[in-house]
Amino acid sequence: MNFTTPIFLFVFFPITVLIFFGIDIMERRKIFYPFLAKFRIKDLSLIAMSLLFYM
Repeated sequence: MNFTTPIFLFVFFPITVLIFFGIDIMERRKIFYPFLAKFRIKDLSLIAMSLLFYM
């Protein structure tokens, strides 16, 4: 998948951004904070989305 394909621009990228900022908001509001901070879920979600993109 290239960075200029419509699937990337209109499906994959927006979903990735929503997931990242959703986790960020949950961290700020201290929802599941010990779990999110301990396992660095924000970083792991970006790694998972990157792996999904390159497969």
